[in-house]
Amino acid sequence: MTQVKMFHTVAAILLGAQALTLDIEEEAGVLVLNENNFDEAVKIHEYILVEFYAPWCGACVSFAPEYVKAASRLSDRKSSIKLAKVDATMEERLADKYNVNYLPTLKFFTNSNPTDYDGGMTDREIVDWLRLKSQPNRGEAEELSGPVHILTTAGSLDAFLTTHEKALVAYCSEPNSQLLEIFKQASLNVKDHSFGLVQDASLINSTEFVEDGQIHLHKRIRIGMYDLPRVEYKGGFDVNELQKFIEANSFPTILQLEPKTAQYVFNSEVKTHVLLLVSSLNGEFETLAEPLMNVAQEIRERAGNVMDKSVLFVVVDTDNADHSKLLTILGVQKKLGSLPTIRIIKLGKKGEPIKKYKPAGSLGIYWDPERVKKFVEDYLEGKLESYLISQKLPKDWDANPVKVLTAENFDDIAFDKEKNVLVQFYSPWCGYCHRLEPIYEEVAKVFSRRFDGGVDYIIAKIDATANELENTNITQYPTIKLYKRGTNKVIDFIGKRSVEALVKFVETGGKSLEQANEESREKDEL
Repeated sequence: MTQVKMFHTVAAILLGAQALTLDIEEEAGVLVLNENNFDEAVKIHEYILVEFYAPWCGACVSFAPEYVKAASRLSDRKSSIKLAKVDATMEERLADKYNVNYLPTLKFFTNSNPTDYDGGMTDREIVDWLRLKSQPNRGEAEELSGPVHILTTAGSLDAFLTTHEKALVAYCSEPNSQLLEIFKQASLNVKDHSFGLVQDASLINSTEFVEDGQIHLHKRIRIGMYDLPRVEYKGGFDVNELQKFIEANSFPTILQLEPKTAQYVFNSEVKTHVLLLVSSLNGEFETLAEPLMNVAQEIRERAGNVMDKSVLFVVVDTDNADHSKLLTILGVQKKLGSLPTIRIIKLGKKGEPIKKYKPAGSLGIYWDPERVKKFVEDYLEGKLESYLISQKLPKDWDANPVKVLTAENFDDIAFDKEKNVLVQFYSPWCGYCHRLEPIYEEVAKVFSRRFDGGVDYIIAKIDATANELENTNITQYPTIKLYKRGTNKVIDFIGKRSVEALVKFVETGGKSLEQANEESREKDEL
């Protein structure tokens, strides 16, 4: 092949590749990917961050402006790093392939190899994270001893801490110490943290905030404003204890509940949460939540860093409309004298009810670190009783065909042995419940129109998000239960939600429409 032909061939290949790139649609500087162009995009671009989102996801909508600003920053810097997005509701196979379990989820691809994004959610945090991920370590050289990095100079220590997101560093000049032995054992077992060792006594002495014979957990990227950048290990010479410390302290001392931290809150092995219900607009993050940092860390250390025995402090911004459902579940109203306040919740296993605890007296709206500490200690020592929430019973609760129940009158009405009582457990924000409402109203009218007024039957409903019952746990909406006359046996309705099916279910004491019709046919045949 002549040089001219070869030149044209290479040029055609390059132009073809460029054309492929240009075929990918962009929105505000962000590549729009789908199943047809995804593999091509991650192959062409050495570094590419991909957001999996849904148009209906509130957290995704809030995050979108930051993502666009990050793309603009990278473009202004002439960076080769690209930002892209995938509508997970339209590209379900892509979402499944990359294990997208919550939204938004971000994946960073380096030469087509994906890793989880665990940086911040502002444009600056995104760009800083990407810059560090896409640049090789420019610090001084370091030696390796198995999985442990041997740090011999201030430069190598600094480079190690700025390059690795979660790093354990042992500052230990004694080569045969027990501390160093458990540190090396942990480095073999813990795969998602980096391990560094400083053995030079003069370097240890010149390093701020550390002493010889200590292990520190350093976190370059912090999760929220209350995450400590450095935590000292204060346990004994036990590798299991050290590993529990690493696991527990990977979480911030105090978490702010927001889209990027929700996964840490609800998926954590820590099931006891201290909820600090405060207003960001009133400056209560700084005046009430921040002073509790030391108390939260002390309680964590007292639990021995054991996750299922520990406590997670969570800041909930009461000015955020997205948290109104949580306030309802807690029975907290946004009115003068109710906020700020504090609650403890204990999450059970799936399907189990949440247990809630509240302080007595003025601690509800006025607190200081010592009083909060005493409240949490009383809980941990089993001195507190959980509480159930209830709405106030309306005066006209029985004025309409569908009776209104609250926790106050539920037992008296539902467990009336003289009647078959049908109860719908609903949620005000449940679309299925809204669609059921006219059907359920008609069922009640069917019985009220009978010659005797349907005195042997009660059709009722209860807002299950605002009323809790001692022996009834509702996990989905709507749930319909029949409390059977004579025995109070509770039977769940699982058939088609039609007027005919519900009426027959009540009349027959809990039989489905199909069962009732079958029995009727058998009688006719006899």
